Order: sequence, then C-alpha cells, then structure tokens
Amino acid sequence: MTLALARRNYTDRLYFDPMTILSGGNTPLKGLDLGNHTLNGIQVPAGMTGTALAILGSIDGENYFPLRTVDGNPVQIVLDGTAAMYVLSPLDTSCVRYVNIQSNDTEAADRELIAIGIRISEESKQ
Repeated sequence: MTLALARRNYTDRLYFDPMTILSGGNTPLKGLDLGNHTLNGIQVPAGMTGTALAILGSIDGENYFPLRTVDGNPVQIVLDGTAAMYVLSPLDTSCVRYVNIQSNDTEAADRELIAIGIRISEESKQ
C-alpha cells in the first residue's frame, strides 16, 4: 500500500510528505506515490540509528528495489547523526512511480522524515 504525496503546497511546484520509520523497523510501512513528482530531498531528524538511507523505487507500489545511478552507484544518503535536509537529484526517481526509504540499521525510536517532491509535469506518470 502506498500514500499519495501530500499536497501541502510550499510553492506551485514543491510538496512535502512525512514518512515515519517506527521503532524496531528500518523502513516506513508505506511508500509514496509520486504521481507527477520526483523525490528531490529528504529532511532527516537528529539521532538516527542508521548511518545511511537507501532510496527504493517501484513501478507497482508493491515490489521495491534499491535505486542505482547509470554507473551502478546506489542512490543513498550518508547520515552523520545530525538533523539535516539532504538534496537528491530529480533524475534519481524520474523513472519510478513509487518510492520508499530504508535505513541500514533498525531504528531505536520512531523517526519522522519529510520527503520533498517537485512537480515535473501536469500529467501523472503512468
């Protein structure tokens, strides 16, 4: 099951959606339906147990796979334990309809991250 990217408008192109990793888990229970957006960034709270977040993609919202760039490098964020906003290339998620994130460790507490999307077209990716 996936959640639609929240339509909390910051400008006419940027949108934000919370994603919560529950204590004892390493990925949110639901991915995001990007629709006509790409994932442009993630705001991460301080104190994450994991040291990296992998970006996962899906074309059907059920089966998620780690995303990789054309040169084979994983699309991931390296964490340093501080609260920060990490910027991603919009090209990294332009080929998928659904995304999720995965910590490389089991989180010791609930962690709320904020996904930041940018609209790429007026029509939805199908």
